[in-house]
Amino acid sequence: MRKLVLSFILILTCSFCHTQEGTNVILEHTSEKTFKIDSIHSIYENYNAEGQTLKHVELRKGLRKGMYFEYYNSGTLKISGEYSQVIDTVSMLTEELLTGEITYSDEIIDYSPRKNGSWMSFDSNSRLLKLEKFSNSNQPYYSEEFNQEGNPFLKIRKNLNKDTVQNFVFYAGYMLKREFETVNDSLCGKFLEYYSNGTIETQGQFVLIPSEELTTIEEEDLLTGKITSYEVSIGMISQKHGAWSEYNESGDLIETSLYFEGNKKKR
Repeated sequence: MRKLVLSFILILTCSFCHTQEGTNVILEHTSEKTFKIDSIHSIYENYNAEGQTLKHVELRKGLRKGMYFEYYNSGTLKISGEYSQVIDTVSMLTEELLTGEITYSDEIIDYSPRKNGSWMSFDSNSRLLKLEKFSNSNQPYYSEEFNQEGNPFLKIRKNLNKDTVQNFVFYAGYMLKREFETVNDSLCGKFLEYYSNGTIETQGQFVLIPSEELTTIEEEDLLTGKITSYEVSIGMISQKHGAWSEYNESGDLIETSLYFEGNKKKR
């Protein structure tokens, strides 16, 4: 009997929330406790020397699922968010050699915690520092960072279907200062800078081209034993490309320059 194993992921987004009331302590140390809710769910808490809760984590089968909280020693909230669980399963394809009949069966092999929904971080004075949004992943698809006045000064939005990341930088308040796109943390795509009055100062775009830094690759022909050497670039670098325009604060065009992969074209 021959078996072929294929893997896939099924996402579950349901959550479980419960208070400590009516629970049983199943694990206790000086600075931590685990409370049993039922045969599957429990709550883990960590404490400082004064008994103040520093961490509260809801668990399913011993893994994070549900609400997650961290606190400062003063008791004020530091981080809040929620975990879901991704169920990793294996699909078993079994073929009967005599009849050729194929049967399928699924088997759960693991549960993996993933951040889901909105996660918020605060300073010790309860001022919001960062807001992040997740979709069953430990990498946020959207985030905002806030200044002392509580206004956002940086926003990052990832395209879930592409590698492109949209970045927004702000002046004090909500006035946009810079807008640009990145791929793998390198500038790639549109780029705009704004005056404090909201008018565009600079507009253009970047492209990624192979770096001039090279490395040598050697390949051996398995039949003849001949070795061929050639050089390839290491990584990619950002360069200006296409039309780049400069404006004054009144919105009047000052100059437009043309670039090709970083090289400015002569008119």
